[in-house]
Amino acid sequence: PNLLKDLTINHAEQVFVTDITYIKIDGRHAYLALVTDAYSKKIMGWKIDNNMKVTLVKQVLDMAYKNLTYNHLSIIHHSDRGIQYLLSRLFRICRKKELHTQYNTKIRPI
Repeated sequence: PNLLKDLTINHAEQVFVTDITYIKIDGRHAYLALVTDAYSKKIMGWKIDNNMKVTLVKQVLDMAYKNLTYNHLSIIHHSDRGIQYLLSRLFRICRKKELHTQYNTKIRPI
């Protein structure tokens, strides 16, 4: 189901938006992974690495979780359809942290 459809985002730490982008550092490609709070636009977690494996995403989600200010019962974790976000391993991590996963596609975690 689309957890964001008809949802009014009215407080911080209700929806986390995650993404990985390519950046150049010293002429080399690097990957910046971010977790942004959809309401406040605060960067809740980030990391730069030379790969974009699922461990990069896990570390950024761990940082975001540690930076929580409020004690909400659940947070929607929204991401694109990048393979790092669709792996069952990451899906289990999100479930353990009570993050409800939401993707830009109808693809289910693998």
